[in-house]
Amino acid sequence: MTADMVRFRLKVPKASVCYMSWTIDAYDGVAFLKNESEDGVVSVFCSPDYAEETERIIRAFEAEGIAIEHLDSRQNLGAPPSVDPTDLRANPARGLAPFI
Repeated sequence: MTADMVRFRLKVPKASVCYMSWTIDAYDGVAFLKNESEDGVVSVFCSPDYAEETERIIRAFEAEGIAIEHLDSRQNLGAPPSVDPTDLRANPARGLAPFI
């Protein structure tokens, strides 16, 4: 598996965002949905290894009758920026370790 990320940017009915997010999350490790705005713009992120599977999931939503407008088709975003695991701004949960 590579460290690159692929993004599908979509506009969907606001009422479908939660359903789509939960459904995508059920495909454990394949992709995740990020809500970009309150008007139904979302991004679905996955690794290039799962891009075809993610496209199939998006097409399945369309087959269910969810109106999906493809704002940006498949975009390869490259590798995500590296994060220092000790940086509390990047990893706020690390600061909770003494309290857990």
